[in-house]
Amino acid sequence: MKRILFSMIVAASVLTSCDPVRDSQDFSPNDYTAEQIGNSVTLKVYKDKECTQEAGPGEGNWVKYSTSPSTIVSIYNIKAGEQNVLATGTDGVFNLAPSRGSSNDQTLYIRTYNSDGKEIVAEKSVNVWVQTELPQEILYLCSDDEEKAWTWDCSTAGACWGNMGNPSWSTPDKIFASGDAKWWGVETPEGLLTQLNHSDTGNATGEESEDAYMVFSNLDGKVHTYNADGKEIRTGKWSIDMTPTATAVGTLTTDAGSILFPFSINTGGKKPTTFQIAGLDANHLVLMDTGGHPDNADEYTYWRFKNKSDWQGALHAYSSRAWTWDCTSVEECWGNMGNPSWSTPDKIFKSGDAKWWGVKSPEELLTQLNHSDTGEATGEESADAYMVFDVNGSVKCYDGNGKEIRSGKYEVSMTPSATNVGTMTTTEGAILFPFSINTGGKKPTTFQIAGIDGDRMVLMDTGGHPANADEYTFWRFKAK
Repeated sequence: MKRILFSMIVAASVLTSCDPVRDSQDFSPNDYTAEQIGNSVTLKVYKDKECTQEAGPGEGNWVKYSTSPSTIVSIYNIKAGEQNVLATGTDGVFNLAPSRGSSNDQTLYIRTYNSDGKEIVAEKSVNVWVQTELPQEILYLCSDDEEKAWTWDCSTAGACWGNMGNPSWSTPDKIFASGDAKWWGVETPEGLLTQLNHSDTGNATGEESEDAYMVFSNLDGKVHTYNADGKEIRTGKWSIDMTPTATAVGTLTTDAGSILFPFSINTGGKKPTTFQIAGLDANHLVLMDTGGHPDNADEYTYWRFKNKSDWQGALHAYSSRAWTWDCTSVEECWGNMGNPSWSTPDKIFKSGDAKWWGVKSPEELLTQLNHSDTGEATGEESADAYMVFDVNGSVKCYDGNGKEIRSGKYEVSMTPSATNVGTMTTTEGAILFPFSINTGGKKPTTFQIAGIDGDRMVLMDTGGHPANADEYTFWRFKAK
């Protein structure tokens, strides 16, 4: 009988330990109705975290709350259909920043428990500032669509997960750009399959793949991790603070185990919740844990990711971005190929599937001037030539010395089809060596996009060349 009673007590404690208000509530004689608890809570909006500047309507995002008489409450809102707890306690300050397009008037729910354990919930509203433009860090992390997929980046620094020395031995910009301070790392995501001893279970989950990805959402405030087939592995909440330190440009905080392969190296499966940000731009994200590993206080773990889904971040980085020839990914950067319907956009993008022939260096384009409209070199037939896409819709081409060759306008539609992931429309001759092969110097204005990510872009014309209806031209570029 004693054993049964003990089990019941343990079960009861487990069931009630999920709610911090219930855990903290002393069930004093202060029993409330919903109206009374609403009246007992005061909410004031301020412009600053320190609450020194009281805000007028639509001016602030910092909310200071207090209770009288003193009562432990939980304050939450509803985000993406789920309760999003903003604060718990008798008084304090929290940030309330609705997504773009939201109403300035925001409904908050205030919860407490009476002495009989009954949940009491009241509603109150506050008027806060609603952003019209995303903060830069949110734009980079979540894109202008407020949801963005990130995948492994093993190319920038030769490894995407591993250990490194103390970040104080280097600088955030060097770590971000080149992996400075790195000791060791897996050279492919599949290499993580040999590192499962650092996980908490020792089992593969599918995140050990170049096609695994995670989606940071500003809409529901969560990061969702997926395997290559799009099956969700795990999810958790996140927040970001871009207050710089000597070793990082900011801090990312998540629920434990939210990101891809979330394990610190040599820590017995530890899943950190606080990450130092070595760098974040529209196309790359480098994280570090906070170090202090058991066997070496100067050992840290790093994670390197790249943009997978944000075409705007890739193409113009929300400002302007330069692109040059890519003859390394599949050895050729311009040439002819078969009908894209014979393959898939993903295969064409990754491996050049359906390719027939191409130049193996930009300089070889000098032997292909018979395909241009003038037969004359312009300087774009060089590994140093480049084009710049601007957020305002302009594109300009330059030779290796920075002399402008031509300019034009562009538009992008990312409506996918069976043969592409989207379409780019330009004014005639706007891109580097803009000539379709075997068409007598034709300069297409509509390009199929086989793929675009933080590092590469592959374009195709719409085919139907004079001598062969199934002949198409491809262009391969990389970020400069």
